[in-house]
Amino acid sequence: GNVGIGTTSPTGKLHIKNSAEEVLRIESTDTGAIHFFEGGTRRGILGYSNGTSLAGAATADDMVLRAESNLHFAAGGAYSRLAVLNNGNVGIGTSDPIAKLHIKDGSTKGLEFAETSAGGMRILAYDRTNSVESPMEIRGDNIGFNTNATRIMTITSTGNVGIGTTSPATGTKLDVAGQVNV
Repeated sequence: GNVGIGTTSPTGKLHIKNSAEEVLRIESTDTGAIHFFEGGTRRGILGYSNGTSLAGAATADDMVLRAESNLHFAAGGAYSRLAVLNNGNVGIGTSDPIAKLHIKDGSTKGLEFAETSAGGMRILAYDRTNSVESPMEIRGDNIGFNTNATRIMTITSTGNVGIGTTSPATGTKLDVAGQVNV
């Protein structure tokens, strides 16, 4: 009962074999999509939108991967590396995110945004096993803290701290611009 296209020994119900990049073409004059069913119940859709179908916010020519329940991406194993739940929560490293973005890492590092080059800037990290640096750090040439788009505090790469100034005086560990009440 197996059908082979480009092969004389199909190993599945439909087995398509081709040496070119385009192995299967799905073409429609409106919306092209593959619908996945279990029994009579639709479980998901893969296709492109015409702007009025497949997903509510999809516009014309958007590719859509839609799950009727939760969506899981797995790599290198059977468990979820990325999960998108139907309640809007997204999990990286967890299949059951408890917040809009839930990142879980089983290694010594937690959350880290970093450039890939050696000596690159680590913006925010949590390291559970590092005994040299503090568990939470923000790195860069100068670190700035802003409120309402205005810099209120700066820490330089030499360790000088400026409050109310973006350039603390050289050789001064703490430079406060303005009145200080003690």
